[in-house]
Order: sequence, then structure tokens, then C-alpha cells
Amino acid sequence: MLRLADFSLSHETAVTELLTQTYVGEGYSSPQIVSAFTPSALRNRGEVIVAESDGRVVGVVILVDGANPAAKLSAEGESEIHLLAVEKSSRGGGTGTALVAETIRRAQDRGDRRLHLYTQPSMSAAKAVYERAGFLREARRDFEMAGKPFEVYSLSLAPSVNRPAPTSSLPEAPTK
Repeated sequence: MLRLADFSLSHETAVTELLTQTYVGEGYSSPQIVSAFTPSALRNRGEVIVAESDGRVVGVVILVDGANPAAKLSAEGESEIHLLAVEKSSRGGGTGTALVAETIRRAQDRGDRRLHLYTQPSMSAAKAVYERAGFLREARRDFEMAGKPFEVYSLSLAPSVNRPAPTSSLPEAPTK
């Protein structure tokens, strides 16, 4: 059974290995990126969410606040999804979908208006997960980084039912 959890000390080694195996081992990034996978670098980036199955880490994603310097696309009141990774043997079983749904829920709960992400054109399975979740392609925002092209997707967020509605700071209109 799949369980989502916040990143903790017990996940550090497995998460670093999963990110390295996925991004470097599968050729999406150069080996120099590994420094971005240290536990402190991950925590500084944002909320690290881990997927576990039978006590093993099988997936990870990071929800990055738009005010965080690690955010590349977002402004305040928006967030980004970074470093979605699912262990090869767990792909196609809903792990990526569950992690993306959790980032959407958390972004809504904190009142974000939009959620952004960037991905490489060759990451078709991940792009399918994003599109099923409602993300729309924003080709005008595509960019290149370290010689690799990246495609941008965004999702407009509805206010969460778990978050209280904002109250107005305007004075009430006088009654007659």
C-alpha cells in the first residue's frame, strides 16, 4: 500500500539514491546535479514529500514556494513542483499521480493561486501525469538550462475547502 510522508532522517539515503538514479542514471541530468540531492539542499528547496510502499521509498517530489530562491517560474502566492521521481519498478502504478495530487492539495491549502513545473520533452510519462492532473502547457515560457530544453506547465488552483475564506479588511458599508 502506498503511503505519503514528509521527508525525514530515515528517508535521506533512499531519496538521494532515487533522485540520482532517476535524473543522472537515466540521462536527464549531468552528474554535477548530485549536489542538489543532498538532504540539506532538498530541505532548503521546499516541502519534500516521499511515497513509501512496504517500508521502501518509491517516489519523491518537492513543493517549492514561489518566494523561495529555488523557484524559477513562480511569484509569491504561487508554487512549483520540482524533482518528481518514481522508482522504475513502481512506475505506472499511481505513485507519480499520488505525489502530484498531494502537491496540488498542499498548494491549495496554503492559498496558492497557481502551481507551475518544468520538465524535459523526453519525460513523456511524467508529462502524462501532469496533463491528467489538469496542468496546461505554457510553451511561451519554455527555456533552456545546461544545454537542455525544458517545457513549462501550469495549473490554476481553486481555493481549498480546508482553508478558511479570506476576510475583507474593508469597513462595512453603512446601512440606511
